Amino acid sequence: MQNGLIEKTGKIAIEVFKGSYRLRWTYNRKTQTLTIGRVSKDSLKIAKAKASQVDLDIMTGNYDETLVKYDARRVKQTITDSPTEETLLTVWESYKNISKKSVALTTQKDCWSQTDRCLEKAKDAKLFEFRNAPDLLAELLNHYSVSTIERVLADINAACSLAVDMEKIEKNPYRKLKRFLPDVTSNGGENERTKQSFTDNDLITILDAFKTNQFQNINSPYAHSYYYPFIQFCTLTGCRPGEAIALTWDDIKYKDERVWVSINKSYSSGILKCTKTGETRLFPVNDELLKVIESFPRISNENNLMFPSVRGGYIDQSLFSRRYWRTIVLKLAANELIERYLPPYNLRHSYITRLIRLGVDVATVGRICGTSPEMIVGHYLSPNDDYIPPNLGLILSV
Repeated sequence: MQNGLIEKTGKIAIEVFKGSYRLRWTYNRKTQTLTIGRVSKDSLKIAKAKASQVDLDIMTGNYDETLVKYDARRVKQTITDSPTEETLLTVWESYKNISKKSVALTTQKDCWSQTDRCLEKAKDAKLFEFRNAPDLLAELLNHYSVSTIERVLADINAACSLAVDMEKIEKNPYRKLKRFLPDVTSNGGENERTKQSFTDNDLITILDAFKTNQFQNINSPYAHSYYYPFIQFCTLTGCRPGEAIALTWDDIKYKDERVWVSINKSYSSGILKCTKTGETRLFPVNDELLKVIESFPRISNENNLMFPSVRGGYIDQSLFSRRYWRTIVLKLAANELIERYLPPYNLRHSYITRLIRLGVDVATVGRICGTSPEMIVGHYLSPNDDYIPPNLGLILSV
């Protein structure tokens, strides 16, 4: 069975995730999940009962934020997650003291010093608490390249592994973080050509995180939800981010009792230019997209942009990715609320892949998305890892 929503009980979603039923809901702007068990009739019955209980407790004010009330397995977890004096910084310093006689001086001078400098960039002490490992990764990505962070993670993992062996900490929360690092191109930028796409459940989770300010820093002057319309539009159209950034309200066209979006320009690296193909295309607006567009706030700005930055100008893609997209999507991936981290451009891959799987022909998809059938197959279409071939009925006897 594929991952995705099964049904909802009140505000509690029952979904399939990695072969198991789980519940997912939002409480106090934070997404909560509760895994029930492997997919089966009995597990589904339990999931429905638990969903009803959680929904009722939220409504009546009896909700247990520790989730122990709904899952006895969390009793042990609650005990082991109690505050400890150990932090990443204390573990790292202990590792250096213990290992300095067995590690080459060149490694200490070059590699350890680099790790020290990187960790110093994280000013908030809470980032070094083990429960905030994904937050530390997101913070480091604001300052350093992926290759540098991979080197630092190697040191961090060595330190934490030693701490586990010495029974100073129970587990290494940084062990799996490397897989959530963005793919990079040869020039160090996020790889916009990785042939992967988000699942429907991933997209819903990402949109919800933006809309509800799930990972909003209370000290930040700008809400993540400000960019919710921008992400929503990219998700529902598959347009290139630069094309969405350049859109103005004048690009919404009404013709022959239909509505279209005129995609005729793009903005990136501080330059307003024509589309990648050099052509203007009319994207057909369906009822869902029209309703969404009509809900977008009309923010006064000099260029009449549909999606102005928080400062009123064009959105800087690199800055947006570092400050908003990575902060949110990396944390969702690290907390296993979505399957993987992918850069913003892969919203386009996801849209194109979804249309193809729904049976839309490649030529039509290419026309409305401004690309060729060859590019769709070669660069955009993501393979379906959950696909099971149909029975062909060619077995004569068993």
